[in-house]
Amino acid sequence: MFGVSPAYFLSLFSPDFTLLQVREQLPAISALGFSHLELETFTRDQLQQWGPEEAEKTAAALESLDLQVSQFVCHHLLKHFSDPRSFNDPDLFSDFGRIVKIVSAHRFCGVLTLPQPQVYTGKDLHLHEYRKIRRTYLDSLSRLLDIAGGASLTLALEVMPGSFVGNSDGFLSIADTLGAQHLGFNFDTGHAWACKEAVALIPLKLGSRIACTHLSDNYGHENLSNAPGRGTVPWQEVMRNLHTAGYSGPYDIEIRCDEGEVSVEYSSARQFLNSLLEEVLEVHHAAQS
Repeated sequence: MFGVSPAYFLSLFSPDFTLLQVREQLPAISALGFSHLELETFTRDQLQQWGPEEAEKTAAALESLDLQVSQFVCHHLLKHFSDPRSFNDPDLFSDFGRIVKIVSAHRFCGVLTLPQPQVYTGKDLHLHEYRKIRRTYLDSLSRLLDIAGGASLTLALEVMPGSFVGNSDGFLSIADTLGAQHLGFNFDTGHAWACKEAVALIPLKLGSRIACTHLSDNYGHENLSNAPGRGTVPWQEVMRNLHTAGYSGPYDIEIRCDEGEVSVEYSSARQFLNSLLEEVLEVHHAAQS
């Protein structure tokens, strides 16, 4: 199962892509061999497009092509996590609550992704100030988890370089502190590689906490979203360890590219990852026989 991330629409239409443009691209996504895609609010204005009629049209268009939604990315909410003063902004909770209602009402998917961007404190912190910020962050995350959990949805964190979460170990620390079973991890290979993580070990480290994926490549020194295979991410090990860890969700590809390259880049990336996955499955079946 392979899917496309919202980078597909960003590459075609800019951050101001519309819900109508998403629906118009669904036949092309299906024709490229994808079974899944992600929905997203990249800007707050896009949230206004998700009225009942537009949401119903989107659900019907997806069903007509037998396309599934792997996750809904609440991208416009990332601004609330770049500054500790915004960790408990009322708009964060109200907008998140609106997305939860949209997703649950139309049963689009079971996972909401919340990007965690680079954080700026604006000053040198004393230890007690950091501890206060951490408490505020955990309290806010706990409130968001309660909202998502009330609709039986998983909240997945997409950990970007320089975020308050830090990396996969920081995520595990937060998950252990909160003890929330429906807190998941969006395994974004590009972000993890740019964070200098041992990216192939993350699936084994996080196991069932991996709720979804963003599969992209870079050279480990810039947070780019190149096509898988167009960088230095060790893809054979990544795909093998995702399988070993029991990940059964879709493999969502995230590529930022020129508008005219979208179809070729996404199709080639799907074929590249599919060939690696087939190798993994062949080795697994051989070991079982």
